[in-house]
Amino acid sequence: MNCPVCNSLNYKKLTTIKSGELYFCINCKSNFLYANISESFYKESYFDETYEAAYGKSYLDDEQNIRNYSRRRLKIIKKFIHKEKAKLLDIGSALGFFCDEAKNLGFIAKGLEISEYARTYAKNRFGIECYKDLKDVQEKFDVITLWFTLEHIENPDSFIFSVSDLLNNNGILALSVPNGYGGFYRFNRKLYFQKRPIEHIFEPSIRGMKILLKKNNFKIKKIEIFGLHPDRFGIVDNNFTRNLQKFLRLGDTFEIYAEKK
Repeated sequence: MNCPVCNSLNYKKLTTIKSGELYFCINCKSNFLYANISESFYKESYFDETYEAAYGKSYLDDEQNIRNYSRRRLKIIKKFIHKEKAKLLDIGSALGFFCDEAKNLGFIAKGLEISEYARTYAKNRFGIECYKDLKDVQEKFDVITLWFTLEHIENPDSFIFSVSDLLNNNGILALSVPNGYGGFYRFNRKLYFQKRPIEHIFEPSIRGMKILLKKNNFKIKKIEIFGLHPDRFGIVDNNFTRNLQKFLRLGDTFEIYAEKK
């Protein structure tokens, strides 16, 4: 068994959680599970009960917030893609909100989604074409996005390699992931183990993602730090402590925008 992020054998066991044994990579500071999550986990209830348990509301109830994030992310992508009608593939496209926002901004947007329920919803409501599997994709794109999707993939290295093949030269890969070496993990590990979603195969560090992307010939253009919750590790939550947490790159999530070399 190797670290799925940097392929190192230099790791140690952290603990056992609900979904399996959790390990920490000493080389890249990411953590990962020795477990297998079944495809059947991502059924309709995943977008209702499972999502609500994590975020306090169902995926549908969170639509406006997801759309707000989507528009901000798309504005960043547009700074790197100077092309009319750029082709975009959103992997882990869920119910299609991001793809719909992308269409509104002039992208030719398609999705890729493991959940049949989500694919059907996106098609019926927004007319979004969604692939089920990466091997079904036979075209190239200018932009590929993975918003909180990569951490569900068992072998992210080979997955990113395959994604790269689907990108045009100088295409943009944009993704968000939980920070496996953020403030929550580093300063309140016991609660982090309790709250860590059971379906996350791994949670990378920023260092780990840099290694993974560089190995697959991507040049990082921008990193954004999010998930600012200083109260999770016993510090008062205000603008100063949030800005400090962001400056120190100790957020619980982060986004990366990278260009295919």
